This record gives sequence, structure tokens and C-alpha cells, in this order.
Amino acid sequence: MERYYRRTEVIEMLSLDEDFLDRLLAETSICEEVGGTFSARDVERIRVARHLEEDLGVNPAGIEVVIRLLERMMAERRELLSVIEAFCRKLAERGA
Repeated sequence: MERYYRRTEVIEMLSLDEDFLDRLLAETSICEEVGGTFSARDVERIRVARHLEEDLGVNPAGIEVVIRLLERMMAERRELLSVIEAFCRKLAERGA
């Protein structure tokens, strides 16, 4: 079962300014779940967003683009690993 984090936990865990979180929720696709909680995936997206804004000066529109690109890259990486694993299994079957 996936763990969910309360808003206060996320703010404390990531040392966030509450205004930053409110702005992020208003200007990106990151959103609170019912009951004001965040999934582990959302917490990671918030962490990345904070890094992008504070360390790299990326605006909310740019944050949204970067997060979507990162998520697409990770999905494609998982798919590629799956293909490689299937290929290795086929090779092992032929060699056995």
C-alpha cells in the first residue's frame, strides 16, 4: 500500500515555504489528494520542483515541462530495461 503524506509532513520533510507549495499547487499539475495528502510520487515531484526553482531559477511553466520530461524519460527507461531483460531471457533459453 502506498504511503501518503500530510501537507505539514511534506513542508517539514522538504523544508518548504508554505507559500512555495501553494504557488506550486496553483501553477502546476501537482495537486493534493483528497484529504490534503500527497503520494510519495508527488513528494518527489515537489522536491524536484523546489530544486528547479531555488537552485536553477526555473519558473512554474518550466518546472511543469521539466517534470513531464523527467517522468517520460523514467518511463522509457523502465520500458527499455524490460526489453533488455526479455532479450537476455531469450538468449539464456537458446544457450541452455
